[in-house]
Amino acid sequence: MKFDYHYQQSISDLHHVPDEFATFERSGYKTIWVREAEHDSFLPLAIGALHTTTVEIGTGVAVAFARSPMIAAQLGHDLQLASGGRFVLGLGTQMRGHVTRRFSMPFDPPGSRLRDYIGAVKAIWRCWNDREKLDYRGKFYTIDKMPDYFVPRPSAAGPPPVFVGAVGEGMVRVAGEVAEGIVLHSLLTPDYLASVLRPSWTRGLRNRAAPLHRPFQTVAPVLVVTGRDEKELRSADRRVRSRIAFLGATHQYRRIFDHHGWGHIHEQWVTLLRAGEHKEMSRLVDDEMLQAFAVVAEPRNVAQAMADRYADASDRVSALTPYPTTRELWDEIAVGMRAVTTNPGADGT
Repeated sequence: MKFDYHYQQSISDLHHVPDEFATFERSGYKTIWVREAEHDSFLPLAIGALHTTTVEIGTGVAVAFARSPMIAAQLGHDLQLASGGRFVLGLGTQMRGHVTRRFSMPFDPPGSRLRDYIGAVKAIWRCWNDREKLDYRGKFYTIDKMPDYFVPRPSAAGPPPVFVGAVGEGMVRVAGEVAEGIVLHSLLTPDYLASVLRPSWTRGLRNRAAPLHRPFQTVAPVLVVTGRDEKELRSADRRVRSRIAFLGATHQYRRIFDHHGWGHIHEQWVTLLRAGEHKEMSRLVDDEMLQAFAVVAEPRNVAQAMADRYADASDRVSALTPYPTTRELWDEIAVGMRAVTTNPGADGT
């Protein structure tokens, strides 16, 4: 089991990047992912690449359709060079309203468009790394102009792997067809992953046109309820229940609640959300639902609890804490993580 670190908030102060990236690398994390929301995800990684030596770094995930494939390819190639081959290009579609109204870019159909997008990015990388003639002609993207003046030096490590941020079966299948991995959504249970999502990416892998040059991997971000005392634990419990309820009111995530027989609660959340009854929404997340979606554990037991839950379902996990945390709390979580990776248990973690 590999443990990754997902930044919970976008990085607003780039001056903190060198110290934070170096700290998480020393802690033993496999990959540091930077999300994209109120700030760009690539810029912190450029700084982090220069202040780390072994940890992978990746966008977790960047909005693909907000950029042309050429821009994404250029950013990915440059970060692969800067990191010495440690970069992972995580791409996601975002939701239709954000792409069309916040970025004023085309969105539909998202699955086919992302498949074409990644094909274009990889064609550009083959041009730069293997000196293959650039002549990509897809359904949505045509890229066939690359004068020598614009060709960067090749990457000695080859192109970075592409991971797709995916929620539903369709996008998970696309990831299996054209990417090297998946960053799953935090609204996840082991049963839903194993019985619904895994068959989808397995079908995608069977339909791949190009062979994989590294093992296909999945990253499972895990909601975590933890704290160093009862006050912190109660606060974490309240915030995680709120996160589950808020996500549960979104139509795109209803399928996972239907899978577990909680579809009727989705309807109640929608009604309460429209009425502005946010506290009432959280009260519908009972202990059974909380345990299904989240790990509840003391800080030093968080890593073992995540490993126990996803050892047979995902290659990597990362702890998501949608509430204020401290460096001391993460230090304790890291102690437990190192114990798990140094002394594997009977489950192979």
